[in-house]
Amino acid sequence: MNSLKEEKKRLVIYSFFDNVQFVDDYILEFLVGIKKAVSYVIVIAPKGLKNQERTKITRYADEVVYTDTSGKQNYQQGIQHAGYSALNNYDEIILCSNEWFGPLYPFSDLFTLMHEKNSDFWSVSKKNAVSFIAFSKRIILESHFRKFWDREYARTEMIQFFLNAGYKFKTYVEDTDVESAIVTKKCPIISKTFFCGSYDINFVNRHTDSTKWMMNYITEKTPFDSGLIWKYLIRTQNMADIKKNMQLNYVVSSKIPHAEEGHMKIALVLHIYFSDLALYCRKYAESMPEGTDVYITVPDKQKLEEVKKAFENFPYHTEYRITGNRGRDVAPFVVGCKDVIDKYDLICKMHDKKVFHVHPMSLGHSWSYKCFECLLRDKTSVNNIIALFQKNPYLGMVCPPVPNHGPYYPITGKGEWGSNYSVVKKLAEELRLHVDISSEKEPVAPLGSMFWARAEALKPLFAHDWQYEEIPEEPLADDATILHAIERIYPFCVQEAGYYTAWVMTDHYARIELDNLEYLNQGLLRAEMEKSGKLPFHDMLEKIRNRRSEI
Repeated sequence: MNSLKEEKKRLVIYSFFDNVQFVDDYILEFLVGIKKAVSYVIVIAPKGLKNQERTKITRYADEVVYTDTSGKQNYQQGIQHAGYSALNNYDEIILCSNEWFGPLYPFSDLFTLMHEKNSDFWSVSKKNAVSFIAFSKRIILESHFRKFWDREYARTEMIQFFLNAGYKFKTYVEDTDVESAIVTKKCPIISKTFFCGSYDINFVNRHTDSTKWMMNYITEKTPFDSGLIWKYLIRTQNMADIKKNMQLNYVVSSKIPHAEEGHMKIALVLHIYFSDLALYCRKYAESMPEGTDVYITVPDKQKLEEVKKAFENFPYHTEYRITGNRGRDVAPFVVGCKDVIDKYDLICKMHDKKVFHVHPMSLGHSWSYKCFECLLRDKTSVNNIIALFQKNPYLGMVCPPVPNHGPYYPITGKGEWGSNYSVVKKLAEELRLHVDISSEKEPVAPLGSMFWARAEALKPLFAHDWQYEEIPEEPLADDATILHAIERIYPFCVQEAGYYTAWVMTDHYARIELDNLEYLNQGLLRAEMEKSGKLPFHDMLEKIRNRRSEI
């Protein structure tokens, strides 16, 4: 039996456009997959592509046409480049763009099924019709086809134009059920917008776990490398959107260990300023796995002796460093330990914590407790945090959720930025970060300045040779210093390195957090419903915003 490629002669015109003129690996995978089922591939690419990026494309296309334009004009230029007389040699022409991830399954199955439907032109779905649309020989040979591409029709008019001319149009799947299209009907491609849409849209229109569920399905049930999706999302999307859409929240067990022994080289970097908290820190530090290297930084010789006494017979290889009383816990990390970070696979950064500007001070201690309990509760939970990094190759950092009790509650609003957006943007420019940093979207940052991270994910931060002179001396302002900028720049450095940041909690603390969040939500909900009545969430939100704008 002849192959599909031999049975029908197909031409693909692939329209590619990227604002930063970068060729993602998912594009190359798409071209590899579709070339198995067609005769010839023409790629329409941005004229400004650098030679390195052009080389990527030329290896996977039969021809590449470079253009200054995007969208419909790319299809038009591809058709005119091929020439109408040459198009007559093909049984089908497929126009598609880099709006799709795939193939999840062979394209040949899709083409075979749509051929059996005996349509004049067809698409995968109506919603994204012009991003993947095929024309049969009947249309190609007639004057309507040339008439459309010789004139300045908008792409949105394409379907209606050919319907008005009397041609039959079919779709492979309905637009309402992406999961069914992939799982049941084996649609070979999925729109990028399924992973890139705002959480607001997902929350209203579908169950909010569908994006993460689909990523898991693609990873576990199809041959497609879901890492290509992760790479694209991390390169192009805001981390706050990625976190919510992909449900990047991990709850680790404090009872059942899951990590592979001896798989990663690990360091704990622990800063201690308050010597009366040294024993408290030691208790948690002993949760680290055997073989961990521990770096303890202190401000002066007196504190060094006090800390050493508290850590007597500490069962880990330990190096003490006097780093001075400058930059609190941040400078000892980015300056005092910058020489050791790249020697390890994983870094756990911790510090003692007292908060003097919050009263009673027990509220500040609760924040410290949250950080330590989520990151270093016991050996089993630490083992399971390590397992997260072993099992999730694009995970770069985990940190506790932001504090939400007492005076910290405003942090869960725009307070994640506070007055620090401008200083973070300035630092991002100095570090040459290219990822999306928006004042309207919260940084997924370790606001307690405690976290676990891959050393590889911290490279964009440590590429800057930090010096103590860059750090202001005490007394420090409560906001908008370089320390506050570094605290919030961590996740953007992680993203620049090609990784994502997630929240992590132990099962013990997750129970506390769930009740706290429910308590906060119910309190606000009841108070607002007394004014607005019983409304869906977004309707209520809009009513509150309108009320505020009228004041």
